[in-house]
Amino acid sequence: VITADKGMAGAYNHNVLKMTEEHLARFDNTKLFVIGELGRQYFENRGIPIDGQFMYTAQNPTHHRARIITRKLLSSFSDGEIDDLHIVFTAMKNSIECETRFRQLLPLTASMPNDKDLPAGIVQEQFLMQPSPENVLDAIVPNYINGFIYSALVESYCAEQNSRMMAMQNA
Repeated sequence: VITADKGMAGAYNHNVLKMTEEHLARFDNTKLFVIGELGRQYFENRGIPIDGQFMYTAQNPTHHRARIITRKLLSSFSDGEIDDLHIVFTAMKNSIECETRFRQLLPLTASMPNDKDLPAGIVQEQFLMQPSPENVLDAIVPNYINGFIYSALVESYCAEQNSRMMAMQNA
């Protein structure tokens, strides 16, 4: 969950926290990892246990912070502590509107086209991968997750600043 460190940003934090609570209610046996002081305070005040707190400010996201977060989450996933990894963050739709998003990061889902889905005359070939597909995925997946987390941190920070600007303008 990515929230801000302070308020005065309209419904920015409320939307993230509301969506998180909805999804926590849907799943049993969840683990909660939180970035941002408002999220930490919100869940602690409601007695919802936080399994991982990243004591970074939600402001000024960096690749280094994203790598540390990714390392912790991937470690939990590979050790079998968690079965799925989802992220809740806010993204900018346009310069006026932001939207809260819930995305599944792990496990990855494969979408392979059927021969029926291919246009006539197109044949799907077998690929020979060197090194093995497992080795390729072991190298690519951590970078993909890290990139997604960094992107979510940046999107959230931009959306927070935009929401704060719009709230102050409206006030």
